[in-house]
Amino acid sequence: MDLIEEIRADIDFELDDAVTSIVRDLPDEYFQRIDRADQVMHLKGLIASRICQLSSELFLPGQNGSQIAVLGRSNYRGQLATILSQLPSRETKLVGASIYTSKSHDFILDVFEFETDETAHENENFNEETAVRIADSTGNDLAAVRDFLASIRTTALESNNYAKLERYFLAQQSINADEPVAIDVVDNPDDKSISVVIAVYTQDERMAFRLIAEHLAQQSLDIEQAELIVLRLPKAVGEAPETRSDKSVLMMFEIDNPDGQTAIDKSKWISDFSGKLKLHS
Repeated sequence: MDLIEEIRADIDFELDDAVTSIVRDLPDEYFQRIDRADQVMHLKGLIASRICQLSSELFLPGQNGSQIAVLGRSNYRGQLATILSQLPSRETKLVGASIYTSKSHDFILDVFEFETDETAHENENFNEETAVRIADSTGNDLAAVRDFLASIRTTALESNNYAKLERYFLAQQSINADEPVAIDVVDNPDDKSISVVIAVYTQDERMAFRLIAEHLAQQSLDIEQAELIVLRLPKAVGEAPETRSDKSVLMMFEIDNPDGQTAIDKSKWISDFSGKLKLHS
């Protein structure tokens, strides 16, 4: 019994310290977007991996079968591309992802969202105020903004980050089969980071996300946070149901820039990505 009490006391101490530090290390948006049951499961997984000092990532299915969380105690360059290669088969349709690196760089928490029977159709539950704000601030037609928001079938709409949704909308509006890549870069000197939105017109969302994650790793750029939103475009008249659908693949990467020296050459990136993505379409 003495051994049991000693172990219980040690675990209680570890839990108290671990829970507090993990919660403080995650951004507010994570708690806005992820439901409570999955939050608890993620925290348990992170605590277990910390106590057991696991070196490999944990893959945890979500409560409703539409998500997979990947938890890891290490954070290394090229990690996102490696994780993407280990996700379930292409038969599962990836519709979004939220990539979080803890503020202390002690762990990563990546949430991948997949299409299910419940999420296969357009989402009409978006906030009308969001649509109006984006239409007003971008000077675009309200109907176009509504169509855009209705096509988002991920937890992205749970966030109140209107500026980010505006950037996604404008990027999505600027791509097509002839100009398949658009890039928007915002420098954030206050938090020493660069925010990059990349929109890609393609048939393969996983390959697009992975290629760009690999490119960032090759450029020695550290991803602090990332997001993926996949919008499937309607098939053309007469197009066979079994053909792969064209998609607008929207990505945001928050890149660490502590010394203010990182430069993004948009024209070169667009040229590189366009060539690589055409090879894999």
